[in-house]
Amino acid sequence: MRVYDFFKNSLQKRENSTFINVDGKSFSYSQTYKYIKFYEANLSTKNFKSIVYINKNHIDHVILYLLCSKNNLTFASLDLDANPGDLTKQIELMDNPIVICNQNFFNKLNLKKKDYLNIIKLKKKKFIKRKIKYFENNKDFLISFTSGSTGNPKPISLSQKTKIIRAKSNIEIFGLGQKEKSLISTPLHHTLAIRIL
Repeated sequence: MRVYDFFKNSLQKRENSTFINVDGKSFSYSQTYKYIKFYEANLSTKNFKSIVYINKNHIDHVILYLLCSKNNLTFASLDLDANPGDLTKQIELMDNPIVICNQNFFNKLNLKKKDYLNIIKLKKKKFIKRKIKYFENNKDFLISFTSGSTGNPKPISLSQKTKIIRAKSNIEIFGLGQKEKSLISTPLHHTLAIRIL
């Protein structure tokens, strides 16, 4: 079972209900689904196995996280305030990544032979129906990095199964129901924020 399957199940039950509020904007399940399809179609012309996203909290964190779940890709959300040199090292550890960030920030990175997509340009592109190549054997779903306080930041790999087990554990411990609303109080590049989501 994928994280995306839980989202899709909820989509069928609450299509027009609010899924998430980010940055003062509300997104329903159906709007979120449309964004996922839009990104899926526009990214399908690229050859990649992982998506690296560098930005402040934004709806695109959620969209790309679910897109990666659906297509069995690896997702890494990196801290925009981190040192560009450290971020470059982290990106270089990823398996055939596509980097999504704004152009000004991308210019600070020292990447060699890595693909890049400006998210602003992507949003202006025409919707094209294509599918992303699905990687069946990819066990690395979410890559998070340590702070690097004792040296270089180290990658931590989490599977979709791990994220689902952790979420279910939180649901049981805190007695959360389907009508509960949760406040994500940490940045979306933290695994805790993704677990609450």
